[in-house]
Amino acid sequence: MISQQLNGKYFRKTDDPNLKSIGKYQLFQDGLYKGIAALKESNNHYSRIVVIDEIGNLELEVKGWASSFDTIIQSSDHHIMMVVRENFVEKVIARWHLKHSMYLIFHKSTI
Repeated sequence: MISQQLNGKYFRKTDDPNLKSIGKYQLFQDGLYKGIAALKESNNHYSRIVVIDEIGNLELEVKGWASSFDTIIQSSDHHIMMVVRENFVEKVIARWHLKHSMYLIFHKSTI
């Protein structure tokens, strides 16, 4: 099992003008690269389940970890559990052609 610890260095609220912004958050390149490495097939060869937290607008725009998701989903020897915001569920299912998908919706009041 591979666990990648990003130490809060992927997205963060900051006023640093040198970082790429996504909404109100800034993107740290180091965190992006660590996520790409964690999702490589060679790092998941023996994994039965891959957990992805989270797929969002960045990936739906074919940025961020989108190409890594493409690779891990296409090598579908894995069970894949993804965290997706409710408003993106149908778009994620369509984007990655998830024919045999099942999803649960959690609301803050039920957690």
